[in-house]
Amino acid sequence: EIWGSMKEWLRTGAIADDLDLKADLTAVEYGFNVRDEILLEAKDDMKARGLASPDLGDALALTFAYPVSDVPRESHASPHQGSRQPHMLPDDWQPYQDSYRPSGKVNMMPDDWEPYRD
Repeated sequence: EIWGSMKEWLRTGAIADDLDLKADLTAVEYGFNVRDEILLEAKDDMKARGLASPDLGDALALTFAYPVSDVPRESHASPHQGSRQPHMLPDDWQPYQDSYRPSGKVNMMPDDWEPYRD
């Protein structure tokens, strides 16, 4: 189903000109079941044909696993104002600018923090 959604999006969408991704997207064979639904080739069958798993193609397809709807740009309402629309960041948001940090500090970790200490 997600590969089908990706296929429909690719009719008008755009992806990087990546030869590995192109190979992944074109190497998978498919057939149809009795309900006329598309069945993608099993990874074991691809392996038997000497092909690797289409990891890049699967990664792109997974971006279509959950439907996303368009939200009008002019809706900048906060979810705390009773609006059901998602909160959107202002166009001038700069995450690395000090004024957007809670304390204005660049390094928020304690000075003695060591991630690999036992």
